[in-house]
Amino acid sequence: MGALLRLIILAALVWFVISLVRRAMSPRPAVEREEPPPAIMRQCAHCGVNLPEPECLQANGHHFCSEAHRDAWLRNRP
Repeated sequence: MGALLRLIILAALVWFVISLVRRAMSPRPAVEREEPPPAIMRQCAHCGVNLPEPECLQANGHHFCSEAHRDAWLRNRP
């Protein structure tokens, strides 16, 4: 009876180890992450620096990287 119990326990351990190895070796499904859409890049009308549209300042249909550049551009344009 004792030998049969040891054999059952040994078989259970072997099965457990084999299942762990199979899980470790199987390819994992890729985690699908929703990436935000790429930002539209705009060029500063004064200095030409490119920056994402949400970070731009806008005036008269033009994009600017800072208030100083916006003001300077507006001063030099009629």
